[in-house]
Amino acid sequence: MSDEEQNLGGVSNSGVPESRAGGRKSVFSDDFDDPDRRDELDELPDDEPLTAELVEEEAIRGDFMLRWAVVLLSVLMAFTQMSDTRPLVLIKSGEYMRSHGFLPPRTTDPLSFTMDGRSITNTGWLFDHVVSLAWSLGGYYGLTALKVLGSGLFAFLLTRISIPGLPTWWSSVCAAFAVVACSQDFVPTHELAGLVLLAYLLNLLTGHRLGRVDGLYWKLPALLALWSNLDPRAWIGAVVVLLYALGSARHRRALLRQGAGLDRIPMPLGATAGLCFAALLVNPFPVASLAAPLTQYTREYPAMQLQKSLVPELAASSFDNRVDYYSAILPGAVRLFDHTHVAAIVVLMFAGAALSLSVGSEQSDSARRGTIATAIGGFLRLLLLPILGTGPRGARDAGFVLMFWGFVFLIVLKAHELPAAALVAAAVAGISAQDWYRRSFSMTYTVDSSELLFSRGGRAATVLAMTAMGFAVATSRLPGSAPLGFGFDPETRITIDTVSQQLQKLDPEARVLHTRVDQGDLLIWNGRRSFLDSRVLPFSSAQYPVFEQHDNVRRSLLRPPQSTESADPKEKERLQQDQQKNIAAAKETLTQYGVTHFMIRLAPPGTPDYESMLTLTSSGEFVPVSIEASAALLEKVSGQAAPETVAAKMPNFVQMAFVDAKQDMKEVRIFARPQGFYERYIYRNRPVMSAERRQA
Repeated sequence: MSDEEQNLGGVSNSGVPESRAGGRKSVFSDDFDDPDRRDELDELPDDEPLTAELVEEEAIRGDFMLRWAVVLLSVLMAFTQMSDTRPLVLIKSGEYMRSHGFLPPRTTDPLSFTMDGRSITNTGWLFDHVVSLAWSLGGYYGLTALKVLGSGLFAFLLTRISIPGLPTWWSSVCAAFAVVACSQDFVPTHELAGLVLLAYLLNLLTGHRLGRVDGLYWKLPALLALWSNLDPRAWIGAVVVLLYALGSARHRRALLRQGAGLDRIPMPLGATAGLCFAALLVNPFPVASLAAPLTQYTREYPAMQLQKSLVPELAASSFDNRVDYYSAILPGAVRLFDHTHVAAIVVLMFAGAALSLSVGSEQSDSARRGTIATAIGGFLRLLLLPILGTGPRGARDAGFVLMFWGFVFLIVLKAHELPAAALVAAAVAGISAQDWYRRSFSMTYTVDSSELLFSRGGRAATVLAMTAMGFAVATSRLPGSAPLGFGFDPETRITIDTVSQQLQKLDPEARVLHTRVDQGDLLIWNGRRSFLDSRVLPFSSAQYPVFEQHDNVRRSLLRPPQSTESADPKEKERLQQDQQKNIAAAKETLTQYGVTHFMIRLAPPGTPDYESMLTLTSSGEFVPVSIEASAALLEKVSGQAAPETVAAKMPNFVQMAFVDAKQDMKEVRIFARPQGFYERYIYRNRPVMSAERRQA
């Protein structure tokens, strides 16, 4: 063979290179013609033996996937249409501030006529700008993008709370429950900003616990200064820092008594906690910012209780978070719990169990006891730690224990702090469980079948559970859930549009007393001033009890007079005097604020409030001037007005029904039929009543 043939690999007589003609042919070649060796050549490579290193890599990949699954679940739960009208007020507030400088007004309220000439506070003014700018940039799409980005950032920060080098499977489980619990606040309001900042605050505190974060003496106060201008509940962050600092001081004293080295002693946070409370004063309304917890628990929440009672008939028709304004252990509130409240309670139980195991395993005799005995002993110390402490051992968890009991106390007062409590509990449960796991089990992965079943099966079950929750969100199977999409849900959008059209025909100088808080938001949205609205706090002070006055007007003028019959003449006389006194006070309220019109709710949820309209009309002082799809407007008339004048103000119902009514059919008529498999078991369609059907 020549040198050239050797360089080409040799050429056979047929012209095919020898290396290909005489070598092993591929089973995929067209001329494979050796059936005797087919099985040998087609054999797959041997299975790679399972090793501890492969099991560890598999667990790391699984934990990574679970963390991002939590983030995606949070984004999905935020990508739903809204029914909350509070963002409308924030948009108008931000627009007003930008058109009149940048800072919020202090001397008067441009959005409400009951606050004319009265000083107001708006401690969360900076987030009003954020919501308003989101609306300016993208409208309904901008609002949805804001809450999706906020919820995604919140979940991302939450999943970062863990001990490096340890499995994060359990932390992801707790984070998933916290996401569900906080989903009620995935609305472009102040609460969303509070969740994101609280998640970042917990990252800093857990970093301090692990000795991985420096500069907390300026990072925490700076964070609280920003928080105080974004959310009126920034005091929650300051309380978290204070509780953790107290527990950290106890841990520090325990280490000093043991003679521990300086490298093991955590940095003191007492002065930092004081700076955090001082940072709340970095606000255009410093006193109101610092006194926010007092005003919220003594003024805001009681005022909302007047508007949103726990009567089952009223609460069943609307998922409006009315439970937030009552104690979480009140039987009437517990009966109205939905999936968000249940998830919060579950993650709080997780935190209690994890703390019990962690505190119990710190004790010197924990190695001789079983897991249950350790948990029981730890739980007893968990109960006593805020009072007596745990001795030199177990003080490492003192900060987490005080945070846990502090938020349990807050939700016993009012359920409004359940989302924040769930967020804190998820962080506490994750870190404490990792600590206990590190002290109680080997950190070396094995190929033992039971451990493989627990690791693989547990992570697979977690993925399936998150998938099921995502399916329930996407198909609107959760209680009170809204469909996926941008902006407001169809029912709320119809209400906004029809009320806007109705108000265009009303005198611009009219002063409307509305029966619901969200109607005040709609008035502000249409460039009018409200009697009261969802900001709540300006209308609930002892000096200006607008909410109490509003409630008295509703009970005295919009409801049929209660019976004053009694067998006791004195009791009957007292009831009659109280009734007359309340009616006189209600009429005085109308005179005080110059009320010219009433707005009665006719929109869903619930049946239209025809009773209030009938009661007010029968008094002879108000006549209906506009009855549309979502509201009825009644105008105050003078007692000396001629009957012709009064009749001219009233709508011509005959013309509305038979002349002005639209005759065209917008929808194809479909006869009633039983629900199919899809409607019954997969996607739940929420009934939407069109404006025409409401009007009819």
